[in-house]
Amino acid sequence: MHLAAKCLLQDTMMRSSLARVSRQLSSRQLSTKVGFVGLGAMGRHMAANIAASGTATTVWDMSGDAVDFAVGKGCAGAADAAGAVAGADVVFTSLPRSVDVEALADSLLAAGALPENCVWVDTTSGVPDVSQRIYAKVADACGAKFLDCGVAGGPKGAEAGALAAMVGGDADALATASPVMAHVMGKVVHVGPSGAGHAVKSVNNTLLAAHIWVAYEGLLTLAKLGVPMETALAAINAASGRSLVTEERIPNHVLSREFDFGFALDLMRKDIGITMDTLDAIDMPAPALRVVNEMFCMGEAKLGPKAEHMEVVKVLEDMCGAQIKKAD
Repeated sequence: MHLAAKCLLQDTMMRSSLARVSRQLSSRQLSTKVGFVGLGAMGRHMAANIAASGTATTVWDMSGDAVDFAVGKGCAGAADAAGAVAGADVVFTSLPRSVDVEALADSLLAAGALPENCVWVDTTSGVPDVSQRIYAKVADACGAKFLDCGVAGGPKGAEAGALAAMVGGDADALATASPVMAHVMGKVVHVGPSGAGHAVKSVNNTLLAAHIWVAYEGLLTLAKLGVPMETALAAINAASGRSLVTEERIPNHVLSREFDFGFALDLMRKDIGITMDTLDAIDMPAPALRVVNEMFCMGEAKLGPKAEHMEVVKVLEDMCGAQIKKAD
Protein backbone atom coordinates (compact mmCIF):
# COMPACT_ATOMS: atom_id res chain seq x y z
CA MET A 1 0.00 0.00 0.00
CA HIS A 2 1.29 3.44 -0.93
CA LEU A 3 2.24 5.82 1.90
CA ALA A 4 -0.55 8.26 0.98
CA ALA A 5 -3.12 5.47 1.10
CA LYS A 6 -1.79 4.27 4.46
CA CYS A 7 -2.01 7.79 5.87
CA LEU A 8 -5.57 8.14 4.57
CA LEU A 9 -6.57 4.81 6.15
CA GLN A 10 -4.97 5.73 9.48
CA ASP A 11 -6.69 9.13 9.42
CA THR A 12 -10.07 7.50 8.70
CA MET A 13 -9.59 4.97 11.50
CA MET A 14 -8.58 7.73 13.96
CA ARG A 15 -11.60 9.85 13.06
CA SER A 16 -13.87 6.85 13.53
CA SER A 17 -12.33 6.09 16.92
CA LEU A 18 -12.66 9.70 18.08
CA ALA A 19 -16.28 9.80 16.96
CA ARG A 20 -17.01 6.58 18.88
CA VAL A 21 -15.40 7.96 22.06
CA SER A 22 -17.32 11.22 21.65
CA ARG A 23 -20.61 9.31 21.32
CA GLN A 24 -19.79 7.28 24.43
CA LEU A 25 -18.99 10.39 26.45
CA SER A 26 -22.14 12.15 25.24
CA SER A 27 -24.27 9.14 26.10
CA ARG A 28 -22.71 8.89 29.57
CA GLN A 29 -23.25 12.60 30.17
CA LEU A 30 -26.88 12.51 29.07
CA SER A 31 -27.55 9.55 31.37
CA THR A 32 -26.07 11.38 34.38
CA LYS A 33 -28.60 12.88 36.77
CA VAL A 34 -27.75 16.00 38.75
CA GLY A 35 -29.41 17.35 41.87
CA PHE A 36 -28.73 21.01 42.74
CA VAL A 37 -29.57 22.68 46.08
CA GLY A 38 -29.00 26.42 46.51
CA LEU A 39 -29.85 28.82 43.70
CA GLY A 40 -28.39 32.13 44.81
CA ALA A 41 -26.36 34.52 42.68
CA MET A 42 -23.89 31.75 41.79
CA GLY A 43 -25.93 28.56 42.05
CA ARG A 44 -28.72 29.55 39.71
CA HIS A 45 -26.27 30.10 36.84
CA MET A 46 -24.34 26.92 37.55
CA ALA A 47 -27.54 24.87 37.53
CA ALA A 48 -28.71 26.57 34.33
CA ASN A 49 -25.44 25.79 32.56
CA ILE A 50 -25.58 22.14 33.57
CA ALA A 51 -29.14 21.85 32.28
CA ALA A 52 -28.16 23.62 29.05
CA SER A 53 -25.69 20.82 28.36
CA GLY A 54 -28.55 18.34 28.15
CA THR A 55 -27.90 16.85 31.58
CA ALA A 56 -31.05 16.11 33.60
CA THR A 57 -30.90 18.65 36.45
CA THR A 58 -33.37 18.87 39.33
CA VAL A 59 -33.18 21.88 41.64
CA TRP A 60 -34.47 23.22 44.94
CA ASP A 61 -34.09 26.48 46.81
CA MET A 62 -36.01 28.16 49.62
CA SER A 63 -36.84 30.94 47.15
CA GLY A 64 -39.61 30.08 44.74
CA ASP A 65 -38.42 32.82 42.39
CA ALA A 66 -34.96 31.21 42.25
CA VAL A 67 -36.50 27.85 41.38
CA ASP A 68 -38.67 29.49 38.70
CA PHE A 69 -35.54 31.05 37.18
CA ALA A 70 -33.80 27.67 36.98
CA VAL A 71 -36.89 25.93 35.61
CA GLY A 72 -37.02 28.60 32.93
CA LYS A 73 -33.47 27.60 32.00
CA GLY A 74 -34.33 23.92 31.54
CA CYS A 75 -34.08 22.52 35.07
CA ALA A 76 -36.79 20.51 36.81
CA GLY A 77 -38.04 21.90 40.12
CA ALA A 78 -38.46 19.81 43.27
CA ALA A 79 -40.64 20.35 46.33
CA ASP A 80 -37.72 20.02 48.73
CA ALA A 81 -34.01 19.23 48.93
CA ALA A 82 -34.63 15.50 49.20
CA GLY A 83 -36.63 15.63 45.99
CA ALA A 84 -33.86 17.53 44.23
CA VAL A 85 -31.19 14.92 45.02
CA ALA A 86 -33.38 11.82 44.57
CA GLY A 87 -31.67 9.42 42.17
CA ALA A 88 -28.84 11.88 41.45
CA ASP A 89 -25.41 10.67 40.40
CA VAL A 90 -23.87 14.06 41.17
CA VAL A 91 -25.20 16.47 43.80
CA PHE A 92 -24.24 20.16 43.85
CA THR A 93 -24.74 22.60 46.69
CA SER A 94 -24.23 26.35 46.70
CA LEU A 95 -25.31 27.55 50.14
CA PRO A 96 -24.42 30.54 52.33
CA ARG A 97 -22.29 28.72 54.93
CA SER A 98 -20.83 25.36 55.87
CA VAL A 99 -23.27 25.03 58.76
CA ASP A 100 -26.08 25.05 56.19
CA VAL A 101 -24.36 22.32 54.19
CA GLU A 102 -23.85 20.18 57.29
CA ALA A 103 -27.47 20.68 58.34
CA LEU A 104 -28.56 19.57 54.86
CA ALA A 105 -26.31 16.51 55.06
CA ASP A 106 -27.72 15.55 58.46
CA SER A 107 -31.28 15.99 57.20
CA LEU A 108 -30.73 13.95 54.03
CA LEU A 109 -28.95 11.17 55.90
CA ALA A 110 -31.62 11.00 58.60
CA ALA A 111 -34.26 10.60 55.89
CA GLY A 112 -32.18 8.12 53.89
CA ALA A 113 -32.47 10.56 50.99
CA LEU A 114 -28.85 10.93 49.89
CA PRO A 115 -28.25 8.52 46.99
CA GLU A 116 -25.72 5.78 47.65
CA ASN A 117 -22.28 6.29 46.11
CA CYS A 118 -23.17 9.67 44.64
CA VAL A 119 -20.57 12.43 44.31
CA TRP A 120 -21.42 15.63 46.22
CA VAL A 121 -19.77 18.81 44.90
CA ASP A 122 -20.08 21.60 47.47
CA THR A 123 -19.38 25.01 45.93
CA THR A 124 -20.16 26.88 49.16
CA SER A 125 -17.34 29.07 50.49
CA GLY A 126 -16.90 26.66 53.34
CA VAL A 127 -14.93 25.90 56.47
CA PRO A 128 -12.28 23.19 55.96
CA ASP A 129 -12.87 21.21 59.16
CA VAL A 130 -16.65 21.22 58.66
CA SER A 131 -16.13 19.93 55.13
CA GLN A 132 -13.97 17.14 56.53
CA ARG A 133 -16.77 16.19 58.94
CA ILE A 134 -19.32 16.06 56.12
CA TYR A 135 -16.90 14.03 54.01
CA ALA A 136 -16.66 11.39 56.76
CA LYS A 137 -20.40 11.40 57.55
CA VAL A 138 -21.67 10.79 54.04
CA ALA A 139 -18.96 8.24 53.24
CA ASP A 140 -19.79 6.21 56.34
CA ALA A 141 -23.55 6.45 55.88
CA CYS A 142 -24.04 5.68 52.20
CA GLY A 143 -20.70 5.61 50.40
CA ALA A 144 -21.17 9.12 48.99
CA LYS A 145 -18.03 11.08 48.12
CA PHE A 146 -17.94 14.71 49.23
CA LEU A 147 -15.82 17.26 47.35
CA ASP A 148 -15.22 20.70 48.84
CA CYS A 149 -15.07 22.85 45.75
CA GLY A 150 -14.19 26.49 46.27
CA VAL A 151 -15.04 28.60 43.23
CA ALA A 152 -13.88 32.03 42.10
CA GLY A 153 -15.15 34.30 39.37
CA GLY A 154 -18.31 35.82 40.80
CA PRO A 155 -21.82 35.75 39.31
CA LYS A 156 -20.58 36.75 35.86
CA GLY A 157 -18.09 33.89 35.87
CA ALA A 158 -20.85 31.51 36.95
CA GLU A 159 -23.12 32.73 34.16
CA ALA A 160 -20.34 32.36 31.59
CA GLY A 161 -19.39 28.86 32.82
CA ALA A 162 -15.89 30.15 33.46
CA LEU A 163 -15.39 29.71 37.21
CA ALA A 164 -12.05 28.67 38.66
CA ALA A 165 -12.46 25.66 40.96
CA MET A 166 -10.23 24.57 43.84
CA VAL A 167 -11.22 21.03 44.79
CA GLY A 168 -10.46 18.99 47.89
CA GLY A 169 -11.35 15.31 48.22
CA ASP A 170 -10.83 12.04 46.39
CA ALA A 171 -9.36 12.18 42.90
CA ASP A 172 -11.63 9.39 41.64
CA ALA A 173 -14.71 11.30 42.80
CA LEU A 174 -13.48 14.38 40.96
CA ALA A 175 -12.95 12.29 37.83
CA THR A 176 -16.57 11.12 38.06
CA ALA A 177 -17.93 14.65 38.48
CA SER A 178 -15.60 16.35 36.01
CA PRO A 179 -17.74 15.90 32.86
CA VAL A 180 -20.58 17.75 34.59
CA MET A 181 -18.30 20.32 36.25
CA ALA A 182 -16.87 21.18 32.83
CA HIS A 183 -20.10 23.04 32.03
CA VAL A 184 -19.66 25.48 34.92
CA MET A 185 -15.90 25.60 35.54
CA GLY A 186 -13.32 27.09 33.22
CA LYS A 187 -10.44 25.57 35.18
CA VAL A 188 -10.48 22.85 37.82
CA VAL A 189 -7.49 22.19 40.10
CA HIS A 190 -7.42 19.25 42.51
CA VAL A 191 -5.58 20.85 45.44
CA GLY A 192 -5.51 17.99 47.94
CA PRO A 193 -7.55 15.91 50.40
CA SER A 194 -10.87 16.81 51.99
CA GLY A 195 -10.86 20.37 53.33
CA ALA A 196 -8.07 21.58 51.07
CA GLY A 197 -10.42 23.09 48.49
CA HIS A 198 -12.14 25.36 50.97
CA ALA A 199 -8.81 26.24 52.61
CA VAL A 200 -7.36 27.38 49.27
CA LYS A 201 -10.54 29.33 48.46
CA SER A 202 -10.46 31.26 51.74
CA VAL A 203 -6.76 32.08 51.37
CA ASN A 204 -7.38 33.13 47.75
CA ASN A 205 -10.06 35.58 48.82
CA THR A 206 -7.92 36.88 51.68
CA LEU A 207 -5.16 37.59 49.16
CA LEU A 208 -7.74 39.32 46.96
CA ALA A 209 -8.72 41.48 49.93
CA ALA A 210 -5.05 42.35 50.50
CA HIS A 211 -4.64 43.33 46.85
CA ILE A 212 -7.75 45.51 47.06
CA TRP A 213 -6.63 47.36 50.17
CA VAL A 214 -3.05 48.06 49.13
CA ALA A 215 -4.11 49.05 45.61
CA TYR A 216 -6.51 51.57 47.10
CA GLU A 217 -3.81 53.00 49.37
CA GLY A 218 -1.39 53.32 46.46
CA LEU A 219 -3.90 54.89 44.10
CA LEU A 220 -5.15 57.36 46.71
CA THR A 221 -1.54 58.40 47.30
CA LEU A 222 -1.25 59.17 43.59
CA ALA A 223 -4.64 60.91 43.56
CA LYS A 224 -3.44 63.28 46.28
CA LEU A 225 -0.40 64.01 44.14
CA GLY A 226 -2.68 64.98 41.25
CA VAL A 227 -2.16 61.92 39.04
CA PRO A 228 -5.37 61.03 37.11
CA MET A 229 -6.58 57.57 38.04
CA GLU A 230 -6.85 56.29 34.47
CA THR A 231 -3.27 57.41 33.84
CA ALA A 232 -2.01 55.80 37.05
CA LEU A 233 -3.75 52.51 36.26
CA ALA A 234 -2.44 52.49 32.66
CA ALA A 235 1.12 52.81 33.98
CA ILE A 236 0.72 50.27 36.79
CA ASN A 237 -0.98 47.73 34.54
CA ALA A 238 1.98 47.88 32.15
CA ALA A 239 4.40 47.27 35.02
CA SER A 240 5.07 44.89 37.90
CA GLY A 241 2.53 46.31 40.37
CA ARG A 242 -0.49 45.14 38.39
CA SER A 243 -3.03 42.57 39.59
CA LEU A 244 -6.61 41.47 38.88
CA VAL A 245 -7.69 44.32 41.12
CA THR A 246 -5.93 47.03 39.09
CA GLU A 247 -6.62 45.41 35.72
CA GLU A 248 -10.29 44.50 36.16
CA ARG A 249 -12.00 45.31 39.45
CA ILE A 250 -11.03 48.98 39.83
CA PRO A 251 -11.41 50.00 36.15
CA ASN A 252 -14.76 48.22 35.76
CA HIS A 253 -16.41 48.66 39.14
CA VAL A 254 -14.78 51.54 41.04
CA LEU A 255 -13.81 54.32 38.63
CA SER A 256 -17.46 54.55 37.59
CA ARG A 257 -18.48 54.57 41.29
CA GLU A 258 -21.06 51.88 40.47
CA PHE A 259 -19.57 49.16 42.74
CA ASP A 260 -21.57 46.50 40.93
CA PHE A 261 -19.41 43.35 40.96
CA GLY A 262 -21.99 41.36 42.96
CA PHE A 263 -20.06 40.20 46.05
CA ALA A 264 -21.15 41.61 49.40
CA LEU A 265 -18.75 42.75 52.09
CA ASP A 266 -20.06 40.24 54.63
CA LEU A 267 -19.21 37.39 52.25
CA MET A 268 -15.68 38.68 51.85
CA ARG A 269 -15.41 39.03 55.61
CA LYS A 270 -16.65 35.46 56.03
CA ASP A 271 -13.89 34.13 53.78
CA ILE A 272 -11.23 36.21 55.52
CA GLY A 273 -12.57 34.94 58.84
CA ILE A 274 -12.15 31.33 57.71
CA THR A 275 -8.52 32.10 56.92
CA MET A 276 -8.05 33.70 60.35
CA ASP A 277 -9.44 30.58 62.03
CA THR A 278 -7.07 28.43 59.97
CA LEU A 279 -4.10 30.61 60.96
CA ASP A 280 -5.03 30.26 64.63
CA ALA A 281 -5.50 26.50 64.34
CA ILE A 282 -1.98 25.97 62.97
CA ASP A 283 -0.32 28.73 65.01
CA MET A 284 0.64 30.71 61.91
CA PRO A 285 1.68 34.36 62.60
CA ALA A 286 0.88 35.91 59.15
CA PRO A 287 0.92 39.53 60.38
CA ALA A 288 0.04 41.07 57.01
CA LEU A 289 -3.02 38.86 56.53
CA ARG A 290 -4.19 39.70 60.04
CA VAL A 291 -3.95 43.42 59.27
CA VAL A 292 -6.10 42.82 56.17
CA ASN A 293 -8.70 41.21 58.43
CA GLU A 294 -8.68 44.25 60.73
CA MET A 295 -9.11 46.64 57.79
CA PHE A 296 -12.08 44.75 56.37
CA CYS A 297 -13.64 44.45 59.83
CA MET A 298 -13.44 48.23 60.02
CA GLY A 299 -14.95 48.53 56.55
CA GLU A 300 -17.88 46.30 57.42
CA ALA A 301 -18.49 48.21 60.66
CA LYS A 302 -18.61 51.53 58.80
CA LEU A 303 -20.42 50.51 55.61
CA GLY A 304 -22.63 47.63 56.74
CA PRO A 305 -22.51 43.94 55.81
CA LYS A 306 -24.41 44.23 52.53
CA ALA A 307 -22.20 46.91 51.01
CA GLU A 308 -20.35 45.78 47.88
CA HIS A 309 -16.89 44.51 48.85
CA MET A 310 -15.15 47.04 46.59
CA GLU A 311 -16.86 49.87 48.49
CA VAL A 312 -14.28 49.62 51.28
CA VAL A 313 -12.45 52.29 49.27
CA LYS A 314 -14.88 54.79 50.80
CA VAL A 315 -13.37 54.20 54.25
CA LEU A 316 -9.91 55.11 52.97
CA GLU A 317 -11.25 58.01 50.93
CA ASP A 318 -12.83 59.52 54.05
CA MET A 319 -9.49 59.17 55.84
CA CYS A 320 -7.41 60.92 53.21
CA GLY A 321 -9.78 63.33 51.49
CA ALA A 322 -9.29 61.98 47.96
CA GLN A 323 -11.28 59.70 45.64
CA ILE A 324 -10.59 56.95 43.13
CA LYS A 325 -12.78 57.97 40.20
CA LYS A 326 -12.70 58.93 36.55
CA ALA A 327 -11.30 62.34 35.73
CA ASP A 328 -13.94 65.07 35.60
